Amino acid sequence: MTKKMLALGCVLLALFTLSVSALASNPGDVAVGGELLFTIRVTVEGRTPAQRAGDVEDRLPEILGFRSIMPADVKVAASGNKNLKITVKNLLLVVVTPADAKVNQVTLRKQAEIWAQRLRKILPLINAKPNPNTVSFKGF
Repeated sequence: MTKKMLALGCVLLALFTLSVSALASNPGDVAVGGELLFTIRVTVEGRTPAQRAGDVEDRLPEILGFRSIMPADVKVAASGNKNLKITVKNLLLVVVTPADAKVNQVTLRKQAEIWAQRLRKILPLINAKPNPNTVSFKGF
């Protein structure tokens, strides 16, 4: 029974992670667990929206591996001179730039908070439970 549960958990985690890109209808969409987190719309430093979204997707499995994610774990902070970053449990998820804000006709702080609010709402509901045989537990 335990092996079946473990196998099912691994399959669900794989499907869950695949849903990040499979559900995206726009190349810059970042989605997980059937929920759109946010859409990256601009190229920054030569990285297209799809590439930047891919960077976020690459970071999500580690973040979703935490035993629990609380809304307070999602934070907005300065990143360099002009950017803001959104972290989850102190791990970088996305860098929000003035170009992201400009395309959406809001301030940089407002853009970061819009994305962070969506993350605070969705991530606590969908984060995956880690496999104790292959992943170390972080952030109890």
